[in-house]
Amino acid sequence: MLSFMGAHHQPCHYQYYKKLAKDGSYEAMTALALQTTRSQQAYRAFFCVMEQNLMFDMASIQDMKQGRQPLVPLLDPKDVLNKSCSSMLALATGLRDRFLLKPTLADSAPSIVTLMPAISFWLCLFCKWIILPSRASEFTFIDFHHAVIFILAWTMRHKKVTMDLKLFMDYLPFLWFHPAPGHMKHNLDDAQALFTIIDNACKGRKTSMENHTMNVIHMVISYFIYASILKQSSKAIFKIQRWDVDGFLISTGDPGLQHICKAWTEFIDIASNQCGIFKWILNSSCGNEWCLVTSTRWKFMVCSGCQFTLYCSWKCQRDDWSRPLTSHHSLCAKIKQIRADGSALPMSLSDHEAYEKFNIRCMKSCKNQPSEWQELLDKYIAKNGEPDPL
Repeated sequence: MLSFMGAHHQPCHYQYYKKLAKDGSYEAMTALALQTTRSQQAYRAFFCVMEQNLMFDMASIQDMKQGRQPLVPLLDPKDVLNKSCSSMLALATGLRDRFLLKPTLADSAPSIVTLMPAISFWLCLFCKWIILPSRASEFTFIDFHHAVIFILAWTMRHKKVTMDLKLFMDYLPFLWFHPAPGHMKHNLDDAQALFTIIDNACKGRKTSMENHTMNVIHMVISYFIYASILKQSSKAIFKIQRWDVDGFLISTGDPGLQHICKAWTEFIDIASNQCGIFKWILNSSCGNEWCLVTSTRWKFMVCSGCQFTLYCSWKCQRDDWSRPLTSHHSLCAKIKQIRADGSALPMSLSDHEAYEKFNIRCMKSCKNQPSEWQELLDKYIAKNGEPDPL
């Protein structure tokens, strides 16, 4: 091992450090990392080394997956495991938070963002094939358990980077409940790093849930033209307001929840406006075309076969099924096939009738109002007099 203590105080021979760093020297990688904020040349050299050292060595990876690598852990810095782990440690310890997510200084220079898939890959590989099988104690050259925790905590501090979900779903619980071999408890640095990982993971999940909630709200709003969805939404609004859920969300003062509250307020306003328009046409209709029952209060029953067509009574359903030409049999089979295929269902009879009534109402409303052309003509006549006949 070569010592580079005080190397950053000397003139930096980038090519010399670059060669040693590519050979796996952790000291050379760290010395090069310390120069990245001072020189464009050092920045390019360091990330070129990182890119090369973190390349996927497919032969070694396949050997490891088949249990053949490494039979005896190697002390050689050039070993693919040692080199990849040392490179990531150099990233984490040498650069810290100083220069990682800024734009690259040259078009061809790789950045930390481009290295994240490789870092994520190697961390998963270390967890799966070294830490989980309890082989970490065999490696005296690098403490893989500490390295994985330290590197993962470092990457989680940057909101712009993403990591493999396995690291949080499968490996993080193991890292928490199984300290490094020979240690009864986590050391202070590892414990703090684990808390950082968990805290950032929880924040990420929370943000994801908030975004998903707002997406659902906006998606439902886009379907308010369907009377059935509007009715169910109105019922949900009534229950939520009765339980004061929206009031509770506002009182928390959480910025993320405030975005949900804003989307929810928009949801209520649009639903209320649509309900005012659909007020007299939200009735459900019996699926028997010869039945005239339409109501918002009648307890309709749904066909048990297709779960789609509504009937006001058993008698109406029997009559509809017994008709030779207009029987519900064919529609029922079609709907069941559509459900099996996962395709979109057709518009229900109640929604279709509400939609038609809404269109008729809009057309009548437009007829009773002056057209845009008529308004323009009236303005022209008022200003210029009657136009000459053609």
